[in-house]
Amino acid sequence: MIKGLLAISAALAVGEAIVYLTQWPLPASVLGLIALFLALQLKWVKIEELTAITDFLMQHLALFLIPPCVALITHLDLIQRDFFALLGASVLSSVLLIWVVGWIEQLLAPKERS
Repeated sequence: MIKGLLAISAALAVGEAIVYLTQWPLPASVLGLIALFLALQLKWVKIEELTAITDFLMQHLALFLIPPCVALITHLDLIQRDFFALLGASVLSSVLLIWVVGWIEQLLAPKERS
């Protein structure tokens, strides 16, 4: 479990370092996930080392959702004021995401022979 926690922490630290050094406008957690993926692909980290910590984190996932929920409750006035803009952005981004994923799937799927 400790090796997995260290691997995840190191990947997040790499993401934080990349954002700090390059000033890229990307979330460090996303870059950390990419770093962890690369470490897994290069076999620097074994998937078995991550299973204990990921199982633990998944069992306690509800605890990670409490802070965002509290933040939403404390900012209800902002949500009410910009409700339609938020709703429109959510619907538009969801439709765009579905369209892009479908388009990429059609590009990558093997062609059927008639």
